[in-house]
Amino acid sequence: PLSEEELAQAGATFSSLVMEEVVAAPLIPGALETLQQLQRANIPAFVVSGTPADEMRLIVLRKGLTAYFKEVHGSPQAKPTIVKDILVRYEFTPHRCLFIGDALADYRAAMATGLHFLGIVPDGAPSIFPGNVPTSPVVSLVA
Repeated sequence: PLSEEELAQAGATFSSLVMEEVVAAPLIPGALETLQQLQRANIPAFVVSGTPADEMRLIVLRKGLTAYFKEVHGSPQAKPTIVKDILVRYEFTPHRCLFIGDALADYRAAMATGLHFLGIVPDGAPSIFPGNVPTSPVVSLVA
């Protein structure tokens, strides 16, 4: 059995290790190029993640991606709540927006808010998304 202090330390160590791995992980092919193209075209991009908001902002910062995102969001807010807030504040038309994600929660958030959806599936892996959902192992969307 661990004391409260030992448990807290183990949790902090685990979080730190996960953070380092996430920051060190390469971006998916085409992601940076797409973000750069969106930025050049003055098309805003947002992060809507299930990762805790403070951690997500730190990850984006440490990966050098802050300049590519208008806002970075995470839990505890639910993804549909975040998306609805962004749509209202920026007066976006949902059917003119695209949610790119790799989880069913992303797909559900897009469907709940009227956004188009592109599922990211690891190359060679089966899709977790319904059969009619477009998927791509590479994100390259802006010509």
